[in-house]
Amino acid sequence: MLDRPSSEAVRVYLTRFPELLSHDQIFYVVYGLDLPKESRMEPKVAREVKDRLREIKILDPAVGSGGFLMAALQALLETRSRLNKIVGAVEPDYDSKLEIIEKSLFGVDIEREAIELARLRLWLSLVVDEFLENVRPLPNLDYNLHHGDSLKISEFDEARQIKIDVDQTVRHALLSQIATTREEYSRSHGKDKDDKRLQLENALRKLIQVETGVKPPKVLPFSYRYFFADVMANGGFDVVLMNPPYIQQEDIGKLPGQNPRTYKAQIADDMKLLTNNEFSPNKQSDISVYFHVRGLSLLKEGGVAIVIATNKWLDTRYGVPLQEYLLFHSAIDVVYDSAYRSFSADVNTVITVIRKITQKTLNNLVRFVFYKTPFKSVTGHLIHEVLSRDDEGLFLKDSYRMTARTQEHLYEDGLSSKDETAVDDDPKETTLVRDTVEASEEMTYVGTKWGNLHLRAPLVYYQIVAK
Repeated sequence: MLDRPSSEAVRVYLTRFPELLSHDQIFYVVYGLDLPKESRMEPKVAREVKDRLREIKILDPAVGSGGFLMAALQALLETRSRLNKIVGAVEPDYDSKLEIIEKSLFGVDIEREAIELARLRLWLSLVVDEFLENVRPLPNLDYNLHHGDSLKISEFDEARQIKIDVDQTVRHALLSQIATTREEYSRSHGKDKDDKRLQLENALRKLIQVETGVKPPKVLPFSYRYFFADVMANGGFDVVLMNPPYIQQEDIGKLPGQNPRTYKAQIADDMKLLTNNEFSPNKQSDISVYFHVRGLSLLKEGGVAIVIATNKWLDTRYGVPLQEYLLFHSAIDVVYDSAYRSFSADVNTVITVIRKITQKTLNNLVRFVFYKTPFKSVTGHLIHEVLSRDDEGLFLKDSYRMTARTQEHLYEDGLSSKDETAVDDDPKETTLVRDTVEASEEMTYVGTKWGNLHLRAPLVYYQIVAK
């Protein structure tokens, strides 16, 4: 089931509500695992969980043709179905799909054609099982799916960094208007649709001017803060689910509308802006490094990024700044690898589960899991077994092996004195002394090869370590 990481996204989202759900109950509603009698869920609790599930906001910032959003739709439908059985409720499939698509699924892509394809796939999912006479008007998804560059920061986001006095009463009124009008626009048609669009755009322009003091142009440049204004004002998305394009550093900036001479420097500066200069990408970084950092910036506190990307950042020199940034600005829960290539990719990929936790991350346990089977063969039972271990160590099983280390120990593993040979091309880019770890001022983080050490070393290495 790991070939459909959207289920993992739903699972992690539900862990934010420990007052409602136990570990085993989450695996029941998401993966359908059996529950012991003493863990059975009461209908009242199931209704509350379903209400929380209705609030989930899932983003794919490189949405392509919408494959991951379709998988997220299916994962949410299956989870709601199990909750409905407990409650004793029956929901028409069309109504459930419509609610999820309108309120929970969002996407952005730099290719306009990709957005059109994603929109079409979501529409088709609504009508595929309906009789023709039962088909209702399709929702407008213009404000769920946007054509734009996820890695670039708009001029309005930059202007917002300048401190100006903002009338909070006016701001909140505009945000409320935007949320209401966007929902009304989704179900509107004809002249009413045009009127709602105009109302929405006017409200967005007023919000930009109130927050930045800048009068927006006639055509608004893409901005997460304003094109998803109600979501971002609420802290951000609950889930970022993405498979960034496989673009090496030498090909960055060559897509339509990009300037290959300036684009890489622009997005590097934007990453520094997003992280308050806590992250500075190595110049050799492939595009996935930028997407990891950008994805975290779009999450609310406690939100989760599920990233399916090339595994190179685990071992290369250019991955060192990303390793260090993640260790201190997130909780890296799991890095999944497999002996088989997955997701129709021509490169080796890993699935990384990262939560946006800004404090006390060093005690978090990172699980490096290497499955000996394809991701599609990894069942909910196997995932449950892996995540039930909460201690450091090496675990060798028939179907997988796992190394578990705290983020503090991973950081200490990567420390080196300035006199030693650095792993990175430019050690100045990764030098960062942390007071929270007992290290001398002469130590700097140069990284270790996480993939080679914790995922793909020869079996004899793990046997020696186990002894």
